[in-house]
Amino acid sequence: MRSSWINFLSGKLNELVLSEQQIEILKKHWRLEGEIKFHRRLANIVYFTHMNGREVVLRLTEPGHRKVQEIESELHWMSFLTANEMRIATPIPTNHATFVIEIPGEKNYFAALFEKAAGAFLKDEEAVEIEMIRQWGRYIGKMHRLTKSYKPP
Repeated sequence: MRSSWINFLSGKLNELVLSEQQIEILKKHWRLEGEIKFHRRLANIVYFTHMNGREVVLRLTEPGHRKVQEIESELHWMSFLTANEMRIATPIPTNHATFVIEIPGEKNYFAALFEKAAGAFLKDEEAVEIEMIRQWGRYIGKMHRLTKSYKPP
């Protein structure tokens, strides 16, 4: 069922929504290399691309979905978690040390770039075992403990 839903969502939306001018704006802020490949569209539009020879994740958010301040706050918190040894998709700052840029155009977007998180997707046919659930619980518990000491900007 899940894969059918993803296929439905990505079916007509799997093309690049950015203009050449918008791509150039992205490249001024991050040193992106090569093709920008569509991954999925749910609450955000997600692409894979490359920077410094490694695959990274480009996330576009429509301004009607979230305010730039909300995105900046989320990425600041994620950076805090990374600095405290949580293994997550780390936000990558721009050349100007910001995490979010606005990309104006026929349709505006907020863009953010992330390191790809280590690991693999759980396959539908894989059984979830009790030890895996315990590990997730410990990990989420650590994230909650860290978040209690987080000071927003």
